[in-house]
Amino acid sequence: MNAQSRERIAQALLHEMDLAFQRYYHQSLNDVVQDLTMRNILRGPDPSAEMLLQTIRESGILRMSGSDSVVSMRAALDRYARGTLELCARCGSVIDPAELERHPLASFCSRCRGKNH
Repeated sequence: MNAQSRERIAQALLHEMDLAFQRYYHQSLNDVVQDLTMRNILRGPDPSAEMLLQTIRESGILRMSGSDSVVSMRAALDRYARGTLELCARCGSVIDPAELERHPLASFCSRCRGKNH
């Protein structure tokens, strides 16, 4: 996966994370970033999407909820951190980067998703 695709997917993950924070924690992503910055966990005025994802993952914030979508978010962050986000969890095939940009929590390729139905 090239750097531009990885950045777009990171932005899509942050968008999904913002929705999860609002739904389950009643905070926006900006609120979380401010809190991490004030606690000196996140340094620098304008972190990259990748740095922000890494910091949120390491902070454990997403462990505060066991909802299915937050669990999916944690799994996606773990795969992103390992560099395997684009690999299907079932068959190991590459998931289309455009698909990941639209659905960053997807863990299966289109062929395996079709088998789930």
